[in-house]
Amino acid sequence: FPSENRRSQTRTILIRAVSHNLKKKSRMTNKIIILMFSILSFLSCKSQNNADEFVKNAYEFEQKGNYKKSIELLNKAIDIEPNHSNALYNRAYNYMNLEQYEKAITDLNNVVEINPKDDEAYHNLSICFKNLKKYEKAIESSNKAIDLNPNADDYLKFRAGINWTNKKFDKALPDYDKIISLKPNNPEYYALRAFTLEELNQYEKAVLDYDKAIELDETDYRMFYDRGNAYLKLGNIEKACSDWKIAIEKGDPRKEELNERIIKNCG
Repeated sequence: FPSENRRSQTRTILIRAVSHNLKKKSRMTNKIIILMFSILSFLSCKSQNNADEFVKNAYEFEQKGNYKKSIELLNKAIDIEPNHSNALYNRAYNYMNLEQYEKAITDLNNVVEINPKDDEAYHNLSICFKNLKKYEKAIESSNKAIDLNPNADDYLKFRAGINWTNKKFDKALPDYDKIISLKPNNPEYYALRAFTLEELNQYEKAVLDYDKAIELDETDYRMFYDRGNAYLKLGNIEKACSDWKIAIEKGDPRKEELNERIIKNCG
C-alpha cells in the first residue's frame, strides 16, 4: 500500500482527473444543448417562413376576390403556426366577405386573445355582430375598438350607425360631434349629423349642418333635397321650395316627386 502521503497525492490526482472529465462532459453537454437549440431555432424559423409564405399567397387570392382559395392557404399557415395573428385576422376577413360571420368571430376572438390591443380586430368583431343583429355585442366590441383608438372616425361612424339602426339617435349624436371635430371638412359627416338632428326634431340645427355640407360641396343635390325637407318642418315653405328646385337643377332623380311637392306646397 502506498504511504499516507502517496494516498493523499493519489486522491488529488484522481480528483483532478474526475473534475477534468466532468468539465469535459459539461462542455460537451453545453455544446449539445446549443446545437439542439440551433436546430430548433432553424426549424422554427423555417416553419415561420412557410407560414408567412402561405399568408402572402393567400393575400394575392384575397385581392382577386377568391376568398375560398385564400382561406385554404390560410388554413395551412394556421396549421403550421396556430397563433399566427395575421393569418387568423386575414382568414376572418375572408369569412366576412363570404358572410360566414360566426367563423369570422371565432378567428377574431383568437386574434384579440393573442393581442388584446388590436383595435381593428375589435372593429371587425363589431361588424360581424351587427350583421348577425347582435347589437349589444356589436356596441361592446365597438366600444373596445374606440377605447384603443379614440380618433378613428370610421369606428365612431360605425358605432353611430349601430345606434341609428336601434333608433338610439341621442347616443349616435355624440359620435357625430366627435367625428366632425376630427374631420371638419368632410360634408358627409355634417349630413349624417343633420339626419340625426332631424330624428331628434332639432330642425334648426339640422339646417345649419346642411348649410355647412353645401358650403363644402355645393354639387350634391341630396343636401338641397334634405334641407328643403327640414325647412318644410320649420314651416319655411319658400326656402323649402327653393331648395327642391335647386335639387332638380342639380340632377336629383326624384324629379317627379319633387315637382309634386312644389305644386302641392309652393303654388
